[in-house]
Amino acid sequence: MKKLLGLVLAVFALMFTFGPNMNTAEAARVAVLPLQMDNLKEDSEDVGKHDYNSLYWDEATDLFKFPSFDLMGDDEVQKALPAEGLKDYSQATLKDLANKLGCDIVFAMQLDQITSTAQSWLREPTETLFMKGQVAYYNRISGKYKLEKIYEKNEVEEALLVRGDWRTDLFGKTTRRYMQRAMALK
Repeated sequence: MKKLLGLVLAVFALMFTFGPNMNTAEAARVAVLPLQMDNLKEDSEDVGKHDYNSLYWDEATDLFKFPSFDLMGDDEVQKALPAEGLKDYSQATLKDLANKLGCDIVFAMQLDQITSTAQSWLREPTETLFMKGQVAYYNRISGKYKLEKIYEKNEVEEALLVRGDWRTDLFGKTTRRYMQRAMALK
């Protein structure tokens, strides 16, 4: 009986020691390039009010979490970028960056325009937000690449704008959606 109990304890000890580590895979390394807003067209009342770069990085750190993903540090990514920034979001450019950084996924986003216009000709006064830009992502493991244009137009009643910051919510949701698409690209 003692031999049987000792054998059972030994099997359990081995299972708890090696079992959790047997099926783990290495985390995918992700390089999120800085948000490019060089030619950003925005409303005059919005200038300086919203920090879109911080919102962008908040979404990246929320989505690309360890142990599934290993988000590369900003300093590592900045060293691999050219001094003048990215010229384009072509597959060759992102592939070259992925090889330089040794990462599995590269995500890049450019914001060209974020403007809002008030419209009072409808039943209720509304405000329309228009966001324009582009996003590109490349998966080095599968070799797949995707470039998408961002054309977001959203409308909300002005009475609801008092409750929160609609502009940052829409920017965050849009950024999150494209980052999730990058995670799903296989």
